[in-house]
Amino acid sequence: MLDYHQGRVKTEGGSFLVSPLPPVWQQQKIDYRAVLFTNAADQATITIDAWCRRATDDSSLLVQTNQLLQGIQNLHVTQQTKAMLAKRATLITEAYGFIDGRKIFITTTVLKMNACVFDFIYVSVPEKLQSHDDYQQMVNGFKYIKGPKLL
Repeated sequence: MLDYHQGRVKTEGGSFLVSPLPPVWQQQKIDYRAVLFTNAADQATITIDAWCRRATDDSSLLVQTNQLLQGIQNLHVTQQTKAMLAKRATLITEAYGFIDGRKIFITTTVLKMNACVFDFIYVSVPEKLQSHDDYQQMVNGFKYIKGPKLL
Protein backbone atom coordinates (compact mmCIF):
# COMPACT_ATOMS: atom_id res chain seq x y z
CA MET A 1 0.00 0.00 0.00
CA LEU A 2 1.18 3.50 -0.78
CA ASP A 3 0.13 6.57 1.15
CA TYR A 4 0.83 10.24 0.46
CA HIS A 5 0.76 13.32 2.67
CA GLN A 6 2.33 16.69 1.80
CA GLY A 7 5.16 15.27 -0.30
CA ARG A 8 5.88 12.21 1.85
CA VAL A 9 5.14 8.85 0.24
CA LYS A 10 4.91 5.82 2.53
CA THR A 11 5.29 2.31 1.17
CA GLU A 12 5.11 -1.11 2.78
CA GLY A 13 8.90 -1.11 2.89
CA GLY A 14 9.72 2.50 3.83
CA SER A 15 9.19 6.08 2.77
CA PHE A 16 10.49 8.79 0.49
CA LEU A 17 9.89 12.45 -0.30
CA VAL A 18 8.90 14.24 -3.49
CA SER A 19 8.24 17.95 -3.98
CA PRO A 20 4.57 18.63 -3.22
CA LEU A 21 2.36 19.36 -6.21
CA PRO A 22 0.41 22.63 -6.61
CA PRO A 23 -3.24 22.59 -5.41
CA VAL A 24 -4.56 22.13 -8.97
CA TRP A 25 -3.46 18.48 -8.63
CA GLN A 26 -6.04 16.44 -6.75
CA GLN A 27 -5.17 13.10 -5.17
CA GLN A 28 -7.53 10.29 -6.20
CA LYS A 29 -8.33 7.03 -4.47
CA ILE A 30 -7.57 4.00 -6.62
CA ASP A 31 -7.61 0.24 -6.14
CA TYR A 32 -3.95 -0.15 -7.02
CA ARG A 33 -0.66 0.09 -5.15
CA ALA A 34 0.06 3.62 -6.31
CA VAL A 35 -0.61 7.28 -5.60
CA LEU A 36 -2.61 9.03 -8.33
CA PHE A 37 -3.12 12.75 -8.93
CA THR A 38 -5.30 14.37 -11.57
CA ASN A 39 -5.24 17.84 -13.09
CA ALA A 40 -8.64 18.44 -14.70
CA ALA A 41 -7.56 21.65 -16.46
CA ASP A 42 -4.75 19.89 -18.32
CA GLN A 43 -6.50 16.52 -18.59
CA ALA A 44 -3.36 15.11 -16.98
CA THR A 45 -2.43 12.48 -14.39
CA ILE A 46 0.63 11.78 -12.30
CA THR A 47 1.20 8.35 -10.79
CA ILE A 48 3.79 7.50 -8.13
CA ASP A 49 4.65 3.87 -7.52
CA ALA A 50 7.32 2.00 -5.55
CA TRP A 51 8.05 -1.71 -5.34
CA CYS A 52 10.58 -3.01 -2.85
CA ARG A 53 12.47 -6.18 -2.11
CA ARG A 54 11.68 -8.90 -4.66
CA ALA A 55 10.54 -6.30 -7.21
CA THR A 56 14.12 -5.28 -7.97
CA ASP A 57 15.41 -8.15 -9.98
CA ASP A 58 18.39 -7.64 -12.24
CA SER A 59 16.33 -6.11 -15.03
CA SER A 60 17.60 -2.85 -16.44
CA LEU A 61 15.94 0.54 -16.17
CA LEU A 62 14.99 0.12 -19.85
CA VAL A 63 13.19 -3.17 -19.16
CA GLN A 64 11.41 -1.59 -16.18
CA THR A 65 10.40 1.38 -18.39
CA ASN A 66 9.13 -0.86 -21.19
CA GLN A 67 6.85 -2.61 -18.69
CA LEU A 68 5.29 0.77 -17.87
CA LEU A 69 4.69 1.53 -21.55
CA GLN A 70 2.94 -1.75 -22.36
CA GLY A 71 -0.57 -1.25 -23.62
CA ILE A 72 0.12 2.03 -25.39
CA GLN A 73 -0.70 1.63 -29.07
CA ASN A 74 1.49 3.17 -31.80
CA LEU A 75 4.08 4.10 -29.20
CA HIS A 76 6.66 6.60 -30.48
CA VAL A 77 9.51 7.34 -28.07
CA THR A 78 10.76 10.86 -28.74
CA GLN A 79 13.42 11.06 -26.07
CA GLN A 80 15.18 8.76 -23.64
CA THR A 81 17.65 10.30 -21.22
CA LYS A 82 19.87 8.82 -18.55
CA ALA A 83 20.20 11.13 -15.57
CA MET A 84 21.15 11.07 -11.91
CA LEU A 85 18.57 11.43 -9.15
CA ALA A 86 19.47 10.97 -5.49
CA LYS A 87 22.92 9.85 -6.69
CA ARG A 88 21.42 6.94 -8.66
CA ALA A 89 21.03 6.27 -12.36
CA THR A 90 17.58 7.17 -13.66
CA LEU A 91 15.94 6.66 -17.05
CA ILE A 92 13.57 9.37 -18.26
CA THR A 93 11.41 8.53 -21.28
CA GLU A 94 9.10 10.82 -23.25
CA ALA A 95 6.72 9.36 -25.81
CA TYR A 96 3.47 9.74 -27.71
CA GLY A 97 0.94 7.05 -28.38
CA PHE A 98 -2.71 6.10 -28.14
CA ILE A 99 -4.79 4.72 -25.29
CA ASP A 100 -8.39 3.75 -26.11
CA GLY A 101 -8.09 5.61 -29.42
CA ARG A 102 -7.03 8.89 -27.80
CA LYS A 103 -3.60 10.41 -28.44
CA ILE A 104 -1.51 10.89 -25.30
CA PHE A 105 1.86 12.24 -24.23
CA ILE A 106 3.66 10.29 -21.51
CA THR A 107 6.79 10.81 -19.45
CA THR A 108 8.19 8.08 -17.22
CA THR A 109 11.01 8.33 -14.71
CA VAL A 110 12.40 5.06 -13.35
CA LEU A 111 14.94 4.74 -10.56
CA LYS A 112 16.30 1.71 -8.69
CA MET A 113 17.62 2.22 -5.17
CA ASN A 114 18.04 0.17 -2.01
CA ALA A 115 16.10 -2.91 -3.14
CA CYS A 116 13.29 -0.73 -4.56
CA VAL A 117 12.09 0.42 -7.97
CA PHE A 118 10.51 3.88 -8.06
CA ASP A 119 8.23 4.77 -11.00
CA PHE A 120 6.88 8.22 -11.75
CA ILE A 121 4.45 8.64 -14.67
CA TYR A 122 2.95 11.76 -16.25
CA VAL A 123 0.18 11.39 -18.86
CA SER A 124 -1.63 14.20 -20.68
CA VAL A 125 -3.20 15.07 -23.99
CA PRO A 126 -0.50 16.52 -26.28
CA GLU A 127 -2.28 19.87 -26.59
CA LYS A 128 -2.11 20.55 -22.84
CA LEU A 129 1.37 20.06 -21.43
CA GLN A 130 1.50 23.14 -19.18
CA SER A 131 1.54 20.96 -16.06
CA HIS A 132 4.55 18.92 -17.20
CA ASP A 133 6.82 21.29 -15.23
CA ASP A 134 4.89 20.35 -12.05
CA TYR A 135 5.77 16.71 -12.71
CA GLN A 136 9.44 17.47 -13.26
CA GLN A 137 9.65 19.56 -10.11
CA MET A 138 7.91 16.83 -8.09
CA VAL A 139 10.32 14.14 -9.30
CA ASN A 140 13.38 16.37 -8.80
CA GLY A 141 12.41 16.63 -5.12
CA PHE A 142 12.86 12.85 -4.63
CA LYS A 143 14.70 11.98 -1.42
CA TYR A 144 14.95 8.48 -0.01
CA ILE A 145 14.12 8.44 3.71
CA LYS A 146 14.04 4.83 4.87
CA GLY A 147 13.36 1.37 3.65
CA PRO A 148 15.11 -1.90 2.95
CA LYS A 149 18.80 -2.25 3.68
CA LEU A 150 20.98 0.01 1.54
CA LEU A 151 22.59 -1.62 -1.47
